[in-house]
Amino acid sequence: MARERIEQVCDRAFEETFENDPSVFIVRQVHTKLAVLASHAAHDSRLAEQLGARLCASVVRVIASSSHTENVIRFENQATYVSGFLSDFVAGTAWGHWYHDAFGVYRDLPPNEAVLAVLVDNLDCLGEILHRLMVANSLVAILAALGPDGQRCLWLRFTRQTAEPPSEDAFRIFVHTAFHLVDSFSIWAAGRPTEQDFLRHYLLSHPANPRWADPSSLASAVIDVLRALFRGGRITAPHVFDSDDLARLDLALDTSCDWLDKPFLKKYLLSFLSPVLPPELVRSTTIRPPVLTPAQLRLLGSLLSAIRDRHCPLDPAEENPHAPLLR
Repeated sequence: MARERIEQVCDRAFEETFENDPSVFIVRQVHTKLAVLASHAAHDSRLAEQLGARLCASVVRVIASSSHTENVIRFENQATYVSGFLSDFVAGTAWGHWYHDAFGVYRDLPPNEAVLAVLVDNLDCLGEILHRLMVANSLVAILAALGPDGQRCLWLRFTRQTAEPPSEDAFRIFVHTAFHLVDSFSIWAAGRPTEQDFLRHYLLSHPANPRWADPSSLASAVIDVLRALFRGGRITAPHVFDSDDLARLDLALDTSCDWLDKPFLKKYLLSFLSPVLPPELVRSTTIRPPVLTPAQLRLLGSLLSAIRDRHCPLDPAEENPHAPLLR
């Protein structure tokens, strides 16, 4: 009964006690005695309510009566707490502080995975975390600990605000459609990979989730798969594109692409399959949102603040682009 219900009771009690206070309190020890007199007919939920409320009151008393740091530590907010842990982590002193025990779930991970997991789990305050790390002169060490792959993954997670990687089921239709189009023109560079193997590899790049009610966005998802195939050397563009190829293209689009924006997808395929066409055709297929997304507004706001502070430590010689983007 205690394991299953008291935690929820305490959560509610703490919310009522501290309301909108963003502070993070780390309490090392609480000593209390609880006693409940109840009849045999009392429900477990009622017992949990009594025990949870009294336990919460004991914790609050410890917080209120502690004026030293040996038993209670207060952080301004979650970003302060996380950035402090990460600074100590890259310095090699994190596990020597008892108030970092809450991060013990990351302790057995490799350093790069631990740093990435902590930041991904706190995406809602990532901007402030990175800023505090910069002020503490720990940002360079954090970026180094992440490595190029970790930096890229963190940037994509932040800009797309996807706490979890996309599922195979969600993107299988886009891979299947792209493979069908490539099959129609027989432009595989070195043998056709299996759709399942490519799908698993493709998901490691954390592709953007499309707007499922927007046919143009769905077409863009198929185009992203085609681009990934081309970048990976899986397909090559033909040197000649004639009327027969155009007929095959129309047939392929009619048989498998009724659910997306076929004219938009066709323009892209024509620009890719016809190297002799003018480059304006490629540029004309670029779709930009009519208004800025919330993520873009946040990024522009952060950029404006950095410019006003005149503190933009960017290295133009950085080979990996995601470290400067995060800065």
